[in-house]
Amino acid sequence: MSDTIDGSRVKPLREVRKEHILHVLRSADGDLDRAGRILGISVASLRRRIKEYGLGGGDKTEKVD
Repeated sequence: MSDTIDGSRVKPLREVRKEHILHVLRSADGDLDRAGRILGISVASLRRRIKEYGLGGGDKTEKVD
């Protein structure tokens, strides 16, 4: 679901969060500790969000593909 404002697509916050987390994970080469620090959240919170957004991983490993 998306909407437009002045002709520009506006993404739902959930989609923006998912894309940002994915971008940070890729930038951190899948390192959950590093990605969590960059995002300002705990590794446990990051794992929950990875699972919630269906980004793969999210188990007890320290790297996400």
